[in-house]
Amino acid sequence: MTDFAGGMNFVLLALLTLLADSAFTTRQLVATAIVVASRLELSLLLLYRVLKRGHDARFDEMREKFWSFLGFWVFQILWVYVVSAPLIYLNCESSLNDPPLAAWDYAGWALAGGGTLIQTLADLQKMRFRADPANRGRVCDVGLWRASRHPNYFAEMLIWWGVFLCAVPIFDTPGTRAGLATVVSPLFTMLILLFLSGMPTAEGQELARFFKTADSAAAFRRYFARTPPIIPFVPGCYEAMPVAAKRALCCEFPMYEYQEGGLELRESGSLSLGGGADGRGSGSGSVDLLGAEKPSASVPVTVGPSE
Repeated sequence: MTDFAGGMNFVLLALLTLLADSAFTTRQLVATAIVVASRLELSLLLLYRVLKRGHDARFDEMREKFWSFLGFWVFQILWVYVVSAPLIYLNCESSLNDPPLAAWDYAGWALAGGGTLIQTLADLQKMRFRADPANRGRVCDVGLWRASRHPNYFAEMLIWWGVFLCAVPIFDTPGTRAGLATVVSPLFTMLILLFLSGMPTAEGQELARFFKTADSAAAFRRYFARTPPIIPFVPGCYEAMPVAAKRALCCEFPMYEYQEGGLELRESGSLSLGGGADGRGSGSGSVDLLGAEKPSASVPVTVGPSE
């Protein structure tokens, strides 16, 4: 329910800022509709997943610690306001400055709308993949997941860059340039997903689950080599791309690689993980590419689509 509440906060804030003025512009209505649609899809998906599993293990331990749980909610409030900044500005300033629709608007609608469609399609493809018992223990490499290891993260970035572009036409409101500061929304989203609670909790040492046997390790190494972390790309072309180009153009940072120093290959052909008795690394709770949720050993932060 915590993830659902976080997503619905976006919906509530979007609608409250839209309804604060009785006069609505096309620019406001389209941008708000896209944000509401994307947050509803994500929130309902997360709610369905929790109800199906009966609980959310990431928050079980935190609920017993008042200050940690309070800190999580305070951060989530700040996160919602920061990420929603372009839409808040757009809805509050459009009545004062409503220039004709232009290229900025259409580009923003295309990015945000396209991001919402990619997010929805990626979620549906993964749900269908997980629902097939034959896929248990396999990497999700179907559809969009064949071209990106995290197409839902890519979609989240597109959505908020698109919303920011939608607000650009009203940045020249007489007497202020404050709107430019709302670029913090897409930048903060990228920071969170690339370096904090997104990729680092889904990859790196969290990939240990793919290295439990020699066969699964080989399969994942091939998938990792052929599939970019965020930006969709043709697998064969990405595999042939120089490492330096992957780092610079596709966000393939060293921190996403699994360090196999703690692995021991047993005579039976299986791989055991050094360090933890349960074979799991520490880190924020997340759901892996196989669909199994990992318990959290640290404070989970629900930012963007969950893996």
